[in-house]
Amino acid sequence: MNVIGFKIPTFSEFVNRYIPRLVDRPQGVYPYGSNNRLPQEIIQMVANNAAILKALRLRSKYIYANGFEKSGDFIVDVQTKKTANQLLKELAFPKALFGSVDLHIKKKVGGEVVGVEVLSHELIRRRIDGDFEINLNWGTNIYNRSDSVKYKKFTQGKSSEILKDKDGNLLGEILYHWNRDAVSYFYPIPDWFAGEMDVRTSSELSAMDLEMAVNSFMTSGILTLVGDGLDEAEEGEESYVSQVKKLLNQFTGGMKNSDGTSDRMRMLLLTAPDKDSVPVLQSFPVDKLISGSIEKREAVDRLISMNAGVNPVLLGYDAATTLGNTDALANAKNMLSDNVITDQSDIKEVFELLFPNQDWTMTRLKAVGQIDAKVMEVLTPNEKRALEGYSPIKEENVSTAN
Repeated sequence: MNVIGFKIPTFSEFVNRYIPRLVDRPQGVYPYGSNNRLPQEIIQMVANNAAILKALRLRSKYIYANGFEKSGDFIVDVQTKKTANQLLKELAFPKALFGSVDLHIKKKVGGEVVGVEVLSHELIRRRIDGDFEINLNWGTNIYNRSDSVKYKKFTQGKSSEILKDKDGNLLGEILYHWNRDAVSYFYPIPDWFAGEMDVRTSSELSAMDLEMAVNSFMTSGILTLVGDGLDEAEEGEESYVSQVKKLLNQFTGGMKNSDGTSDRMRMLLLTAPDKDSVPVLQSFPVDKLISGSIEKREAVDRLISMNAGVNPVLLGYDAATTLGNTDALANAKNMLSDNVITDQSDIKEVFELLFPNQDWTMTRLKAVGQIDAKVMEVLTPNEKRALEGYSPIKEENVSTAN
């Protein structure tokens, strides 16, 4: 089915793309997409589109907020001295991008976690036996199964089996956490990816704008030379047309190429045998075409932002109508803060699994909005913390204005 040039995937096509087929499984892994390169394609799509990239970066900022309330300085990696807040900051964007938490875990023989590092999501594939494989070249023509490294699935406590690499070093385990449902059953499929066509449309509109800007006919003027034989010349001499071209390139401004010519807004030189043969130029209003394309792209980019759970206002859209309207901005910020609660809960669950003896309550970015300064003066510290989304402190030193 096609709508305005775009192909709407059928149910069978959806199944083939997101649900691994039995014929793919003899390799021992579930393919991630029909070509086993869906996460790589997602990364490329995001990297080439400013709208979704900005939306996801802002979403990741709200996922991190201000880190953990109480255990942010807890050391999660003994060797690198990495803190929990540092790890959380590394996790925030991949969580916004893919909807998953992917960690390499190192444990002592007794089972205590002593090292945690973030893995590149696109390099991981789930094995049918429940474990994982990492390969740098999934789905490429240089893929070699022998380059894959197998990792055990993370389990709390002492490991039932310890894997080593070719040099005898302990490989550790992989913690691969996502919310499994009908769409994200075998692998995580981020919610924003349901708007994949919007992202591709936005990128195509940007490419079209570039094509029009670079290749459209845009000239500062037309000079027509009238007469016969103007482009002819004796051997070793330059024609009259060639001489005029050199003069035009010498005295017209703008950026120059290495040969002294200019590709932008240059003078167009034509020749005609007589006045009656001077060509008539017909052109399209390129500026209006580009302007219309920008309007369409902004409309699509708003949809992209909303698909990522981000109010377009927070990314600068409709700035003229929201400038100075702090309530509208505050509401948009609070909505985004509420939207990432599930992401934060997932991360909190992972940290509780790894380090159960710590308090992994996360902060939230909340906007106070328009609250009178005099009211703020009489609020207790815990009341102010509540407005910003923080939990109350145990010992409160209440201060009020006289």
